[in-house]
Amino acid sequence: MRRMFLYAMILVCLLTSCEKILIGPVEKNTPENNFEILWHEFDRSYALFDVKKVDWNAMYNKYRPMVKSNTSNDELWNIITQMLETLKDPHTVLFDITPSKYYVSGHNDFRNMEDFSLNVVINNYLGQEFSQNSNGYLVYGHVPGHSIGYLYIASFGSDDKWPKDIDAIIENLSAYKTLIVDIRANGGGPTWNNQYLISAFIDHKIEYIKWKSRSGPQHNDFESPTILSVEPRKGKKQFTGNIALLTNRYSGSSSDHFTYVLKNLPNVVQIGDTTVGNFGTMSNGRQLPNGWTYNFTARLATRMDDVALDSLGGQVPDILIINKKINIQAGQDKVMEKAIEILSK
Repeated sequence: MRRMFLYAMILVCLLTSCEKILIGPVEKNTPENNFEILWHEFDRSYALFDVKKVDWNAMYNKYRPMVKSNTSNDELWNIITQMLETLKDPHTVLFDITPSKYYVSGHNDFRNMEDFSLNVVINNYLGQEFSQNSNGYLVYGHVPGHSIGYLYIASFGSDDKWPKDIDAIIENLSAYKTLIVDIRANGGGPTWNNQYLISAFIDHKIEYIKWKSRSGPQHNDFESPTILSVEPRKGKKQFTGNIALLTNRYSGSSSDHFTYVLKNLPNVVQIGDTTVGNFGTMSNGRQLPNGWTYNFTARLATRMDDVALDSLGGQVPDILIINKKINIQAGQDKVMEKAIEILSK
């Protein structure tokens, strides 16, 4: 389950990232050159050196001498991933398609995803009272015996057409007084998909995040910020009743954005575990001469008061409830049960 989730998350990020950088002239495929290209690209464009408190020049001095002309691909992989691990940034990814292997910086800090199963939710808390949209990204229904709707958002990935399915779903769920919105195991996706879904739960425009791209050779050189905002969908029904937002340690990237906006609404309570805490934009299109693809955080994300969001360690729930593997194996979801308890009151 953990391996499938990570692989899916990486593919979403590789295919849907906001920035796609064209590759320049063909470079020599040597271990030294592969290392140099990657290190210098991070040095020029990576957005979080100050946030992560990493001395990138010191990393060069430590790891560059390890790379020789006869360094094997496996050895080079280990050297580079050791260096990238210092960033502890899940938006920093190294991917080798042949043989298929991948690395996500900092992801070893998270335990295996044993605290959530959509099948447990469906079978034990919704019964047959559920439906889903055509690609399965949106699963919805209600909790039998309660006036509580349920919406699971599996991903914010893929194209920008499926999010409009939320319009009819909100019409359906408006029959219920309260709503559980579940984004556990949602690894993110394009910002515009996330924003369209957020717009189904607000009744006024909200400016919520500043994005800043690197603009110069110094690690603290940034362009003027772009302000992200969301506003209600025109002519569409909004759900503005009480909401329980369910998160876990695999709710990241656009799920962090989604959580950040919703949890600051007066009608929303966040229940479960802390989110991943990666808010910046992931780059795309970087490729080394040996064929490896790599990505990294290309924009710094801050609150409106300029506090760096990636420095805060994720969105901490209002009510901390952590399922254990034994709970899921027994068909019990304590996070769902707490949400039902809270909304029933």
